Amino acid sequence: MKDLKEKEVVIIVNGREKVVEYKKASYIDLVELAFGKANFDSNTVYTVTFSKGKNEDKGSLVEGDTLTLKKGMVINVTRTDKS
Repeated sequence: MKDLKEKEVVIIVNGREKVVEYKKASYIDLVELAFGKANFDSNTVYTVTFSKGKNEDKGSLVEGDTLTLKKGMVINVTRTDKS
């Protein structure tokens, strides 16, 4: 793995290692890390869950939430179509 800059954090998103240059991520940031350009419309719902966070927390995020990222944090993002 390349040498990390001081502000970079390595996390796992949907089973893939991602290097991010920020310590906090919004719900939308995490959806876009998982799916690229995300489709936020009335028919699409994204579920964001995480583990190995601060104090080994587990939890979920909804739109408007932010998450403090920690090295090795595991984030899962699923997309559901309401149709």
